[in-house]
Amino acid sequence: MNKIDLMTLEGIPQTLIENLGNFLVNIPKTKIFDGILDEIPNNLLHPLNQFCLDNLVWCYHYTRAIKTEIEENGLILRTGKEIRENFKLKYFDIFSVEERNIIQSEWDEYFKGSQMLRNNQIWFNLTTSELGKNGSKYLNGLYGGEQVYKPLIYQNNIIEKLSKIGAPILVKTLINPSRFRYVFFEPYGMIIASSLIRRKYPEFLQFDTDVSIDFNMPYSELHIEELSEEYDLE
Repeated sequence: MNKIDLMTLEGIPQTLIENLGNFLVNIPKTKIFDGILDEIPNNLLHPLNQFCLDNLVWCYHYTRAIKTEIEENGLILRTGKEIRENFKLKYFDIFSVEERNIIQSEWDEYFKGSQMLRNNQIWFNLTTSELGKNGSKYLNGLYGGEQVYKPLIYQNNIIEKLSKIGAPILVKTLINPSRFRYVFFEPYGMIIASSLIRRKYPEFLQFDTDVSIDFNMPYSELHIEELSEEYDLE
């Protein structure tokens, strides 16, 4: 199987890229920036989508974690409740009694109903376009992932402590898109198109989406990159 990078376009047959490029080349810049991705013909997108579905795509998991724990366990499926109970066992002692009560109260209120739909899934992006930006600053800046910090981001003292646990990490892995549990639609051709447009117009917004899997990823299939601590969490 080919190893596809949806930003650099590595691993994609040149003929597929050229077909898309021939469509884009004569479109005025104003039109490019006015919703062009929605107007690309399906006969150009479908072959790109199908090629990705038949191969492996690089996926990116933003997290703040203890590196050795990923090295020991890989990325493992857990429910939100399991994640939060594990967090309490390991780290609740660094919070005051008042802070613990706030955390538990915010969790109880936020993580109910539809939030359970995210249980037992591992989430990825298909590009690194948000690395170091708003799309990743809390994921990389606060320990525990959204199942811990999401309802707590306005609790400054608690956030300060969450930012001191672990380290920011980018986890890369190759996944066959046909194994994704959640993906809103087949986005691969549109991501490729935005990457191609950005070669000429770097200011064009890189299209991306998040996807999830419902199986464990062993450490042997992961590539871990430690990131800098430059995060403004205000």
